[in-house]
Amino acid sequence: MVVLKTGPIETISDLETLIRRWAHHWEVAVPLSRADVEAMFASRGFSPELNTRAYWTGSDLIAFGLVKGADPAANLGRVAIFGLVDPSHRHHGIGRSLLAWQVERAAELLVETTPGESREIKVIGDAGVDEHSRLYLRYGFRRRRATSHSEHPVYVLILP
Repeated sequence: MVVLKTGPIETISDLETLIRRWAHHWEVAVPLSRADVEAMFASRGFSPELNTRAYWTGSDLIAFGLVKGADPAANLGRVAIFGLVDPSHRHHGIGRSLLAWQVERAAELLVETTPGESREIKVIGDAGVDEHSRLYLRYGFRRRRATSHSEHPVYVLILP
């Protein structure tokens, strides 16, 4: 039986290990380098306690999600999310649970930073991983065309 507990990641190495397992399973490039992760955690106004969620089984990190708001001074009304689930723990509702928390937290951030304005949540998908696309689409995200500098699809959820 898998017992999940949520909480912060202990070290960035835990997240690196999860990212490598995930990328190896899906046969895709590692989506974030250690420097990328460190930069996200060090960015102005980012609170890991409020804006990350980690799922553990025993001492193994099996899922991680992050919500990253735009710089409030820029007043852009956009929030990006990033998340992944260890492939050996798929089909247990962890991804849906994580995405639901991310959307809820992103909406809170957007209300705090852009009250009364158009607000959107953006996730960059993984080219060739249709399972993820279906999850975003079922949750109400709309697919936007991949950018000219990336093959990865972009999914956006516009909040009322």
